[in-house]
Amino acid sequence: MALGNAYGSNIINIALVLGATVLISPIIIRKGIIKRDLPLLVLITMVAAWQLRDGQLDQADAIVLIALLVVTLGIQIVLSLREGNHEHEGEPIAESVDAEHIEQTLTRGLISLVIGMLLLVISSRAIVWGAVELATLWGVSELVIGLTIVAVGTSLPELVSSLSAARKGEHDMALGNIIGSNIFNTLGVVGLAALIAPITVSPIILSRDIVAMGLVTLLLLVLCGFAFMSKRPFGRTSGSTLVLFFVGYTLWLIQTVNL
Repeated sequence: MALGNAYGSNIINIALVLGATVLISPIIIRKGIIKRDLPLLVLITMVAAWQLRDGQLDQADAIVLIALLVVTLGIQIVLSLREGNHEHEGEPIAESVDAEHIEQTLTRGLISLVIGMLLLVISSRAIVWGAVELATLWGVSELVIGLTIVAVGTSLPELVSSLSAARKGEHDMALGNIIGSNIFNTLGVVGLAALIAPITVSPIILSRDIVAMGLVTLLLLVLCGFAFMSKRPFGRTSGSTLVLFFVGYTLWLIQTVNL
């Protein structure tokens, strides 16, 4: 279920979550997304697919994935800090800062973060438990449950945050949220699962789900590249294309799995 959850969530994040987001509120594609973030996601997806070639994810593979996650996070943090410094160059520095206000804001933010993380962990465990129970009762394979119910459930936070960011005009956050989530799923979630216990990869994952994940990632790169080059918003046409991909993948899933 770990692979089904991670890869299913990646497909849903791009095809359904991002597709639905831009159908409601189109976003502007920035240069950094095209030049850095999306190519990085494509590269990571290719590495993940290559690691599955022998039908097994062992601890050595897991260490590689986790190491890549650490390196990726480090690079992203450094580049973000550099970009932030360039953006604020030449801006006057405030002479006085309300320290009490900053402290209150920080405290509220930390409390909200802790509560949110606890609720996320609890809800995620509840979703997985419920999904396993359904799989047992209905005789449905855990792979199908992971690719559908669990994947959709774990993608709901991305839908809410991306839609909220798009409506506020925070376009980089709306798309970056999806890219970051997919990178973490591919490297962190799968890496930690394989580190705990080796994973035997189902042949159907290789022939269907990895293919679908790679195709939708490349499709996102093409659609975003077209929007950026044409200086148009990443909007309803692209959103419709992504949602149609999700529909097609779901039909493919139904036809290729013995329920």
